Amino acid sequence: AEIRAEFPRLQQQYREESAAMVSATIYPFVLLVQCDTHAERLSVFGEMLEEEEKRLRAKVALQALFSGGGDTEDAKGLDEPPMEA
Repeated sequence: AEIRAEFPRLQQQYREESAAMVSATIYPFVLLVQCDTHAERLSVFGEMLEEEEKRLRAKVALQALFSGGGDTEDAKGLDEPPMEA
């Protein structure tokens, strides 16, 4: 009986969290489209790239933490500057 009562609460929580994640994912692209100049778009895109880099660094750090602290395959190259075309 307790599990049945918990299930609708978990469903509602999932709906709320997934809606927030979708909004957080879409918003930067909406902002990008709304920019009036190329310079503004480059600035917004640069911020998007910085946020993604932070996210990936956090992911690698967590993977290293939970895998025993060894260097993971994903971590290689994150400290190197990007290659220029």
